[in-house]
Amino acid sequence: MATRKPHADQLTLELAPGDELDRIIEQRAAEMAEAQAVIWRFRLIVIESFMLAALLLAAGLALDLPAEKVVFGAGVAGGGCLLTGVALIALTDAASRLLTKFRRKA
Repeated sequence: MATRKPHADQLTLELAPGDELDRIIEQRAAEMAEAQAVIWRFRLIVIESFMLAALLLAAGLALDLPAEKVVFGAGVAGGGCLLTGVALIALTDAASRLLTKFRRKA
C-alpha cells in the first residue's frame, strides 16, 4: 500500500515511544520517593529513640533505682539517640544532593 505525504500544515504523528514523557514521569516518581524516604527515616528514628528511652526507663525501675535518675537517664539517652539520628538523616541528604550536583556537571 502506498503511503501519502502529509500536508505541509499537518502536524507529524510520531509513533515512537515517548522517551521524553517516560523521563519526566520517572523523574517525578524519583523525587516523590526521595521525599517519602526522608519522612520514613525520620519516623524510624523517632520510634527507635522512644523505644530506647522506654527500655531504659523500664530497666531502671525494675532494678529499683531512684526514679529521678532513671527518668533523667532515659530522657538523655532518648534525646541523644534522636539528635544523632536527625544528624545522620541531614548528612545523608546533604551527601545525596552533593552527589546529584556532581553527576549533573559530569
